[in-house]
Amino acid sequence: MISRYERGLITPSLEVARKIAQVLKVSLDFLVFGMSEQTANQNVELKVHDVASLSDEDKAHVFAVIDAFVTKARLQKILQ
Repeated sequence: MISRYERGLITPSLEVARKIAQVLKVSLDFLVFGMSEQTANQNVELKVHDVASLSDEDKAHVFAVIDAFVTKARLQKILQ
């Protein structure tokens, strides 16, 4: 069913869209219009809050993964 929404074959009702947004923990506005810079910043803040509740060991793992992606992005930018 979701793939039919993604492919534009059908459009969910407002109630279904609201439920999808709730499950994904995003605003209905985001679900309909996509990510704005403000929404992106809010998502980052939510993730930082989630990470803060992790154990120190888990935080270290999260930071290592973030560092790896940042390094990859920087290298790709240099190589372009």
